[in-house]
Amino acid sequence: MALAAQFDRADFAIYSDALYREALTAAWVRRFEGWLDLPDDLPAAARGRLTAARLLADGYWMAAATDAFPALAQDRAQVIAVAEELLKDETAS
Repeated sequence: MALAAQFDRADFAIYSDALYREALTAAWVRRFEGWLDLPDDLPAAARGRLTAARLLADGYWMAAATDAFPALAQDRAQVIAVAEELLKDETAS
């Protein structure tokens, strides 16, 4: 989603509110932790790749939402390709 949609500064507002309101932070943690928590027994290499992909998407989204150094449209396909490479399952054949 972070690499596929358009964003603006209103999308980023939740972060400023959540930092100051404990209830909002807790709600967002509950909402996203199922997607972002990695199993403790996940191999280190897989954990690193998945964390890197998440941080890549977070950074892309943040830049787009704040309009502070957003990625160029011409680079978007390559950014997505890098994220997809990070998300590849090493066990898939």
